[in-house]
Amino acid sequence: MRAITGPCSRRFLLISLAAVFVIALLVSFARPASTQVNGIRLTGTWTAGNLGVFFIRQIGDEVWWLGEDDPLQPTWCNVGYGKVVDRTITADWIDIPKGSSRSKGTVVLKITYPNRLEVESQTGGFAVKEMTKAKQGVEEE
Repeated sequence: MRAITGPCSRRFLLISLAAVFVIALLVSFARPASTQVNGIRLTGTWTAGNLGVFFIRQIGDEVWWLGEDDPLQPTWCNVGYGKVVDRTITADWIDIPKGSSRSKGTVVLKITYPNRLEVESQTGGFAVKEMTKAKQGVEEE
């Protein structure tokens, strides 16, 4: 695999990532705006102890997130997409260039309480073990 180097290549990568997010947002607006499934509301800000913060958006059974350990100079910053089935989220995640980490994998999160997620399994070095909901999302207030 060829490494991405140089300002043009990085710019292309960032533009590509932005395009993916725009498409995801457009697709999400085309669907019913249900923010929960089976009474589970995940949209909001979640903390992972001293490891970082996750900004989660849920539409029906789909979940997207942006997670980072520091908003100004992150060591890691990742995005994820997954599905809620029963009380479990199965998601793919990948580090993005805002941070210096370059990992990717899959994570299975168990919804143990309305405001708590616990990692059941992971690949790729997903270091977070649990998340606690710190703040509701805007559409739920």
